[in-house]
Amino acid sequence: MYQLVLAGCWALWPLIALLGGQGTSPLMGLMLLASLPLLWQVRPRPALYACLFLTFVLWAAITAFWSPAGGALVTVNPATGVMAIDSGGLRVPLLAVLLSLAIAGGVLWTRSRPDASTDLPIRALLLALALQALILIIIAIWSGQSGRSVWFIKAYDIAEVIPPDTLRGWLTETQDSVIQNIIRNAVLFCLAIPLAAALLLRNTSQRVRLGVLAIATPPLLWLMNDLWAQAAVLSILTGLAIAALVWLAGRRAFLWLGAGSAAYIFSMPLLVSLAAGLAAGQTLPLSFQARLETWQAVLARISEKPLFGWGLEASKTWKEVHSSGALEGARVVPGHPHNMVLQIWVETGLLGAALLATAILLLGARLAKADWQRPVAMASGALWGAVIVFASVSYAAWNDAFWAGVAFIAIGLLLLQRHLRTAP
Repeated sequence: MYQLVLAGCWALWPLIALLGGQGTSPLMGLMLLASLPLLWQVRPRPALYACLFLTFVLWAAITAFWSPAGGALVTVNPATGVMAIDSGGLRVPLLAVLLSLAIAGGVLWTRSRPDASTDLPIRALLLALALQALILIIIAIWSGQSGRSVWFIKAYDIAEVIPPDTLRGWLTETQDSVIQNIIRNAVLFCLAIPLAAALLLRNTSQRVRLGVLAIATPPLLWLMNDLWAQAAVLSILTGLAIAALVWLAGRRAFLWLGAGSAAYIFSMPLLVSLAAGLAAGQTLPLSFQARLETWQAVLARISEKPLFGWGLEASKTWKEVHSSGALEGARVVPGHPHNMVLQIWVETGLLGAALLATAILLLGARLAKADWQRPVAMASGALWGAVIVFASVSYAAWNDAFWAGVAFIAIGLLLLQRHLRTAP
């Protein structure tokens, strides 16, 4: 039963990703439902790192009591079909429990039912990856940076029917929405690249693997850059570097990843301060300058409430704008800091950062003891690296779709681990 649901979820993934990845959380819900009988039967004891992680999530939810974000718990509007959990203090722990249990179910399934075949979900996974790659290539040709002329062609065709000012406003709004959707799609696929590489190259020699990676990497970098997903370019390069580290050092690399990530979390305010000092007086690209000024503003907020933070999702309530320059009128903190670690510092304080760093340190130690198949170990290390990059420059710390996507790929890696272990 579980493998059938797994195959169905992977088959649905290209459609979900095409819609922007916002439906990944419901897919994880389906995986959890399928694993509930096994979870109920085994009733596993949570590992120490999982307990600490859930403690961190609980603390984050508690901080919602003094957060200025406030708002209703849920929104239900039958007229528009909108039903959403507005309260971060409710939404974040619910998502954490859902994803944790879904991953736990995947772990249990890889260790039990040795007679259960993995052929169907593996085939669905291969088909989904192929379709997703094809979709991204088509999108890049049609509306990527190299295809921006499409928008002007559309404008030319209908300019005589719709007044130019109305057309310009509609086109700008539509293009912004489409670009955001494309970027979400590209990021989700980027997270799956390590899984795809491990799956496609699992039965090849080392020389073939190196050759395929050398040939495939430049087109992938071009594709992500053309889809406005520059952070994805950095994530691919980081993932390759960490995969190489795992290949050279074996499972010990996860100890280093855990320790390095924990140190990174603790030292983030210092790193931003150093970056701001080095950038002082320098001419930076506008996007770099905007991001750095956002982080400096967040640092100032951290210094005001360093221990317990401002509260969950407080950063989205800060409305200060740039008073001059090219960014005049733009919000200094545009919705969130675009750095998960800084957001955790400013919203949950030193206590939240310490809990998360300790949980990640213990996760690295736990993964270092796992009985990995080598391709899965390298792909897991690459996924870790990609998450660090996106966490550092892109997403909000409480982004449901991003973390559901990470968990979705993690379960794919568990599926591959099971497949390689039982393959003849």
